[in-house]
Amino acid sequence: MTPWGTILAALALLGLTTFLLPVAQASTKSEVYALYSMLFDANFYNKDVRPVDNSSKSLEIFVTYSLLSLVSVDEKSQTMTTNTILELEWNDEYLSWDPVNYGGIQSILAPQKKMWIPDITVGNSVKAVEELGYSNFPVRLWYEGYIIWSPTVLLTTSCDIVVTYYPFDTQICSIQFETVISDSEELDIFIDTTDPVKTARYSQDGSWILVASSAENLSDQSGKPAIKFSFLLKRRTTFFIVNIILPTSVLALYLTVLLGFSALSVVVTATILRLHHKPSTDKVGRRMSQLTMFLMRLTLMKQDDTQVHVHPYHKNSVAPSPGTDRISSPPKYAEPLTWQRVAEVLDWTCLLLFTCLVLLTTVTFMAILSIGGAINKPSL
Repeated sequence: MTPWGTILAALALLGLTTFLLPVAQASTKSEVYALYSMLFDANFYNKDVRPVDNSSKSLEIFVTYSLLSLVSVDEKSQTMTTNTILELEWNDEYLSWDPVNYGGIQSILAPQKKMWIPDITVGNSVKAVEELGYSNFPVRLWYEGYIIWSPTVLLTTSCDIVVTYYPFDTQICSIQFETVISDSEELDIFIDTTDPVKTARYSQDGSWILVASSAENLSDQSGKPAIKFSFLLKRRTTFFIVNIILPTSVLALYLTVLLGFSALSVVVTATILRLHHKPSTDKVGRRMSQLTMFLMRLTLMKQDDTQVHVHPYHKNSVAPSPGTDRISSPPKYAEPLTWQRVAEVLDWTCLLLFTCLVLLTTVTFMAILSIGGAINKPSL
């Protein structure tokens, strides 16, 4: 036999003994078989009948909820998924025996398909109604008829999630258990309100903090046995900032800066157009003229010949002195600076300025992303 075959055979044997071996090991095989035959004899026990001697008597069921993990909280689908253990305890008056007659056996394990199980389901599940546990799920049965049924279930329930204050929000999600058919006169559910949710085996979630939990018995409100477990969940702000917001904040900041440049360019363009359409009769002030000349030199903008004017009728016709060949320069008259020219200079200057700012901003942010990606590169 191969090693895998040996392992599988051992596991199969272990599963078989889980169902058949009693807690007390002093009993014989025949005693164990006799106990099982007596308890689940079709003439003696009917799993479809509520296990009470008096049909008018309500069967008391004690419920304990253990939260193992918070699998997910989905804002889009408005659901919460949890991995839980729902422990139900009740007394089955038809499944009891005297340990003295069966080798001192005090408790056994039997599959849930062999005994009566309360018709409890998840009331606010977003999936189709499913049976808790499964047909061969082991149930602990004590000799007094005391039964412990602890199915582990993965529940996806509806949850009203409000993300107005994301990622600093706190949510309340609940899980409601109720019967399918049975009413309050047939079943009576009890819960421990002092410690409603057991968290000893709870694994902390990376996205949410379990702040508090509570339990409420809704049987009086609906007329059917029903209980609701509520959870106060606070989002781990640091997790979302580090893993979601920060990786996108660099690009978001880059786009914001470019948007700011665009808005500023619109304001500047509107101002330049107002200057361009000023009447030619309005004179340009001395400070504006100095600023315009400075910007022309700064941006290496060619100064037009029309800035100075040589009058054709003011040429110097006086002959030079004997022995000299110097000819006096004609007088120059500066033309007044117009607002159209000022607008042209400002337009050219702003074009160069905004182009340089956009290029510098793009290079800077791309460098930040590249260096940040290299620094935070994961390794195996």
